[in-house]
Amino acid sequence: SIVRAHPLNTLDYLVIFTNLGSVYSIRVADVPSSSGYGDPVQKIFKFKDGEVPVSSFGLKIADTGTPSDYPYLIKDGELLTMISKQGLGFHTPVTELTTIKRSGKRVMKVRDGDGLACVVRYGENLVMISKRGYALLIQSKELPTKKSAVMGVQALGLKDDDSVAAVVSFRKGPVDLSIGLLEGKSVEIKSSLIAAGHRALKGNKAIARGEVAAMELAKK
Repeated sequence: SIVRAHPLNTLDYLVIFTNLGSVYSIRVADVPSSSGYGDPVQKIFKFKDGEVPVSSFGLKIADTGTPSDYPYLIKDGELLTMISKQGLGFHTPVTELTTIKRSGKRVMKVRDGDGLACVVRYGENLVMISKRGYALLIQSKELPTKKSAVMGVQALGLKDDDSVAAVVSFRKGPVDLSIGLLEGKSVEIKSSLIAAGHRALKGNKAIARGEVAAMELAKK
């Protein structure tokens, strides 16, 4: 599950990607108001059994001065990178985000036992890290760009009983990365300490102990 806040107004849209490879959107003005904890997302969209959100973005309709480099704001048709739990990935331009029906739109095919793990805005560089702490830095151009829903190619090689935990993209480096562990702690490392190579490699052990839960660019 994810916890993420978006600087949006009532004309903008909330865009949600799920583990089953689907995308959903809703206008902010149509999000049910609540004085408590809010409503389950399953009540707003027609989720299937076992379907849960894995990533969310804000879709800006009007320019309200939000920085263009804010990582979780996208434009309709912007190139996004999809990575599955088993390390399969590709880039795709997600379009018609304001007209998606409540049943969602398929953007990635997922095979049995797999699922969409991470969605990030396209950047020239891509860092992927597994739950067991193995990380790999590749150039994004190593992954194909597809306009239709596909499974993708192997982006990160994985050991047995491991899966993709988080993905970060960036244009120029090196950058500082903040890696959140399942136990609640966080560790900051430089991207230059992560093994750089071609897609499908397993990378190097970036986190010595603990299970990785999240990763993002470190706040300056």
